[in-house]
Amino acid sequence: MPAGFQCFNASGVLTFEALDYIGRVLGRIAIVGANGPGSIVDAGLLAGTPFGIFFLTSVSTGLNTYKTVTITINGSTLSWTFVDGSTAGNSPDGFIIYGLK
Repeated sequence: MPAGFQCFNASGVLTFEALDYIGRVLGRIAIVGANGPGSIVDAGLLAGTPFGIFFLTSVSTGLNTYKTVTITINGSTLSWTFVDGSTAGNSPDGFIIYGLK
């Protein structure tokens, strides 16, 4: 007999099964663009396959002039830098959620 795990919503639609990924969030970092690039060290990043996602909250001037955020994870260190967009731009404010896949 096959075995497994599946979850369905009230309409009977499959929403989760055993082969789906569930990530584990390790932390949240507030990013103030005016402060420039930065990094944090979290030993938890060594326990699996790490990820980091940037969420934009504001830009100090028009949305047409901004810099994007690049996240790099090397061992237990998560770093972020700002990459110029199409114009000189401003560094955005936001936050990074990071964890393990």
